[in-house]
Amino acid sequence: MKKLLVLLVLLSLVLGSAFAQGSAETATVSYPTGPVSVIVPYSAGGGTDLVARALVDAAKGSFPKNISVENRTGGGGAVGMSYGANAKPDGSVITMITVELVTLPHTGTGAGLYYDQFKPIMMVNSAYSAVTVQANSPYNTLKEFLDAAKTKTMRVGNSGVGAIWHLAAAGLGKSAKSLIQPYPV
Repeated sequence: MKKLLVLLVLLSLVLGSAFAQGSAETATVSYPTGPVSVIVPYSAGGGTDLVARALVDAAKGSFPKNISVENRTGGGGAVGMSYGANAKPDGSVITMITVELVTLPHTGTGAGLYYDQFKPIMMVNSAYSAVTVQANSPYNTLKEFLDAAKTKTMRVGNSGVGAIWHLAAAGLGKSAKSLIQPYPV
């Protein structure tokens, strides 16, 4: 399980694109030849979206024919990632890929997506998780929280069924032999 989580973290938030291999004739063509869309498979305002927008803002000067973020939501990221996987492989579509690319096929919502449909070109970030409670909560440590979860159901918010944080919450509950119930928010 630990190896799987490490693999999932390494694969998370990789900026990928299915660029064509290019022949000797196309090697002389400068990139980009037109506008570029960066597909974010989640809603505007989330972590992946904010990272993509910061990258696009920093890169605007290198993309004279425009570069923009396009949010394509649904299916836990499957809609946007499917769009990127099926886009013309000319570099006009770059797709933000997250760990859900690896988890979605196992939840039945992967829409036929697999990591080898993308060519990673840059890892933009990785994220650590945290367990937080309200400031006025009676739990001051993780141990106190887990001890309480052994006698009563504790709902743990996460980003959605099959998402990495849902799996992390479920794994925490299982390893602690507790009544932690992952609950998408």
